[in-house]
Amino acid sequence: MTQPSENPDPASLIGEPVNTDVIRSVLGRYWLPFVAVMFFSMVLNVLALAAPLYMIQVYDRVLTSRSLATLFAMFGLVSMVFAIQALLDFIRSRALWRLSMRIDRDLVDPVFTAELAGPLAQPGKGGGPAALRELETMRQFVSTPAMTLLFDVPWTPIYIGALFFLNYYLGLFAVVGALLLAILAVITEFMVHRPQQVASGLQAQEQQLTAAIRQSAETVKALGMFETIGNVWKTRHQEALYHVSQATGRSTLLSAISRSTRLFLQSAILTVGAVLVINEQITGGMIIAATTLFSRAVQPLDQLIAQWRSIARARAASLEVSRLMNAKGPFVRRTILTEPTGHLVIDDLRAIAPNTQRMILKRPANGPGVTLELLPGEALGIVGPSGAGKTTIARVLAGIWPQSAMFGRVELDGVAIHKWDPLQFGRAIGYLPQEVNLIGGTVKQNIARFDPNANDQAINEAAVLCGVHRMIAQLPDGYETDVGHLGSALSAGQRQRIGLARAVYGEPKLVILDEPNSNLDSIGEDALSAMMAYMKRRTCTVVIISHRPDVLRLTDKLLVMGQGEPKVFGPAADVVSKLAFINKRA
Repeated sequence: MTQPSENPDPASLIGEPVNTDVIRSVLGRYWLPFVAVMFFSMVLNVLALAAPLYMIQVYDRVLTSRSLATLFAMFGLVSMVFAIQALLDFIRSRALWRLSMRIDRDLVDPVFTAELAGPLAQPGKGGGPAALRELETMRQFVSTPAMTLLFDVPWTPIYIGALFFLNYYLGLFAVVGALLLAILAVITEFMVHRPQQVASGLQAQEQQLTAAIRQSAETVKALGMFETIGNVWKTRHQEALYHVSQATGRSTLLSAISRSTRLFLQSAILTVGAVLVINEQITGGMIIAATTLFSRAVQPLDQLIAQWRSIARARAASLEVSRLMNAKGPFVRRTILTEPTGHLVIDDLRAIAPNTQRMILKRPANGPGVTLELLPGEALGIVGPSGAGKTTIARVLAGIWPQSAMFGRVELDGVAIHKWDPLQFGRAIGYLPQEVNLIGGTVKQNIARFDPNANDQAINEAAVLCGVHRMIAQLPDGYETDVGHLGSALSAGQRQRIGLARAVYGEPKLVILDEPNSNLDSIGEDALSAMMAYMKRRTCTVVIISHRPDVLRLTDKLLVMGQGEPKVFGPAADVVSKLAFINKRA
């Protein structure tokens, strides 16, 4: 790792983007289906010329010759054309739907990874749209009429060319009309894009606040906060609603202007055609054909304005997903190394808050940042007041602190923790965070870390080791009991003990425990002490953050933190004696 100054330049903390554009590569993989859809669109637009041609023949030939045989023959032919159009339109829509499903299938794994990487890269930062929701927006857009519209717009010049073929003035009028609608489309983009972008961000923040209030419903009720927090939510909601209504109002106004303009242009071209018929420059049938061709030429432009919001939303979604997946995240697969033994080395560790650039772990005035070494089987206790940086050390050791926001050297078996394959590293460590959240599923699944190939005996051994087997057996369905959303079906103590069993599942070589006994009773404390003794006998390195001496007495070394700086480090007995001497003198 680099060795920056205590106040690093924020620009230097931005990770380099990955060169490969995942979305572009996935879309490029399906160039053949896109070409097929383009071909179907070409045939459909060519067949659309059958209607105006049929009108010309009926008005200029059939009505003058009074030939019913010719009329029925042409009617049968144009009916077959319409049937083929319907079939090709169905095939095109079906192809786009299947294409959207394939794109979703290929992107869902990297997008899910990006969804999970977001809170790790910028913990606590809100306001951004969820990657999976953006992928759903992209998938829906590919299978909607707005997508087929993009294949039809390029045919506007073809229809205008057909009008030039009928008469120069008809073609010139069509060019002016198309340019007018195109200008309206540009104005729509200019007037709608900004408020819509702001509205999307505010709506995401509102949804986050709603989720936070829902999760804190008990606290809100108990502290009488429902009115004050409700006012905060209503302010956010009204602000988002204002920008939504602003974007919708502008889009609706411009759509109405576009529709009225198109109707006006259709009447105007009919007037131009009538003048040309009076001057004997075209026939009566050509008036009807010209009106149909002009309508077909400007219809995609009119629909483009009406669908502009969905097109802009899909474009923004693809850019957001691309940005998330092209950012260097914590889930890049690496070479599988020899399984670690638990030898941990920390040298001059410092860390900053990713969102504020505030130093959390820093160097003291007379020495380096956090520096220590643990051999396999040793236990380290970390103590200190709240806000001293203890949890940050635990998160760094667990590999979940952003690499760009930490400095110094942190190695497991001589390899920097961020250079381990994330899946291998995750299986080699156990981690119990300060706030234990279980994932919706059974107790068995949570202990086994949702491994579908988990061994029942290993799950049971982890539960027995943590003294939680008897508690689980008393649950309604034992190990198959559903823990509910975030473990809401269990008490805080039960969640913590199951989280502890999850941490030691598979006998990891490094276990990091952040306040593991904050919700435990005396039985749970005894089980925790027994578990630590067992893990040490199995040469597992243990790092524990706690304020209770019953657990800390099992540690070999102690690190005292204060104000983000290491104050004292050494053998546990020496540190305890030094602290007792200092307290005695004070």
